[in-house]
Amino acid sequence: MFLRGVWVSDRPLDISEFGGSPKATVVLKVSVRIDKDQLDYFEAKEEGRSYREWCFPADLLNRGSVRLVES
Repeated sequence: MFLRGVWVSDRPLDISEFGGSPKATVVLKVSVRIDKDQLDYFEAKEEGRSYREWCFPADLLNRGSVRLVES
């Protein structure tokens, strides 16, 4: 499956959960108003995961706000 967009999750992920770089230590909080149908449509569901994940089009997320979360 090929998905194009911005990947977000409902919690910060450990390196082993998404295969990113060990140097990826920045957490951003994205706030955007969308309806439940959009939330369901963009969710990437996978059996057995302990978190929820979505691949949203950037233009949808650009309607909201982003802030750096101090770790």
